[in-house]
Amino acid sequence: MSPELEAAADQIRGQIGRVRRAEIGAVSPLWARRFALASGETDPIYFDDEAARAAGWAGTPLPPLLLSSVRSWEPGPSRDDLAGDGMSLVDAGYPRGLDVRSIGGGQSLELHADALAGVELATEAEVTGAQLKEGRSGDLLVVELERRFVTLDGEPLVTCRETRLFR
Repeated sequence: MSPELEAAADQIRGQIGRVRRAEIGAVSPLWARRFALASGETDPIYFDDEAARAAGWAGTPLPPLLLSSVRSWEPGPSRDDLAGDGMSLVDAGYPRGLDVRSIGGGQSLELHADALAGVELATEAEVTGAQLKEGRSGDLLVVELERRFVTLDGEPLVTCRETRLFR
């Protein structure tokens, strides 16, 4: 196993169980509409408030993948907070100061309740595992994360379980 991957595993294992909570604020209906348009969604509930109300929504719904697709709710990381591959190092589950590349390993979503534009939201990110493995094409660090999206009073909306691979 490479010393870089072992050091990365040690760093990330130190994050296991620590929940990083950040308030997102209210996602605007414009964001919902732009995301729906960009993802090829044609359902009028995302574009017309009357259509959303007629379909039983209390407001403009957020497309199901919008919350888990946004990598950062901040204006953007500084140059010092970016890895060589452009990934933000301020997110949970990224090692700092090491020459490793990240690769998305997939995600699964659990939808608990409707997410609506204009509702104040928070995200809770937690590293749940970090394991060194030997893959067919070389050594890997497999990192498991859970990202929860909730209302400010704690009502769960979406749970995203994701895997990151590092080489």
